[in-house]
Amino acid sequence: METAAYHEAGHAVVASILGGKVISVSIESESPEVDGDAVVAWSRGSRTGQEMALDEIRVALAGPIAEMVFAGEYDYLRIREEHAVDWQIALGCLRRIGLSTQREAELLQKTVSELYQTIRQDNIWSSIGDVADLLAVHETIEGDVVRETVEFWLRH
Repeated sequence: METAAYHEAGHAVVASILGGKVISVSIESESPEVDGDAVVAWSRGSRTGQEMALDEIRVALAGPIAEMVFAGEYDYLRIREEHAVDWQIALGCLRRIGLSTQREAELLQKTVSELYQTIRQDNIWSSIGDVADLLAVHETIEGDVVRETVEFWLRH
């Protein structure tokens, strides 16, 4: 349950930082494929399709990376079975960009590496930890709570 809380908190916090509107985040699930869900609404604004796809990739992979940081593992490119849905989402977004296979691999590796470094920053990790703690207690929280938590830690 605690690991799932960090996983879902990773999705929600990164989505909030990237400008997504987190509607809710939960560690309750009726699906055997996932342990929870982060519901995010995106506004295109002035972002290109490629920028939007990259943000969606970051959010999809933020859960597995936050979980690995929490567990003290550092092999963030290893694909685990329990993260298959997240990787499928990320790869689907990557395909929308329309790069060669080599460029896709390079972009994915760069994006994952940057995301891993971002998540490990003290203020981001504190945001994820606070959201995970709230999820462990309440199982589902509203997006406003995520936004307020992220805003607090980004100021400190």
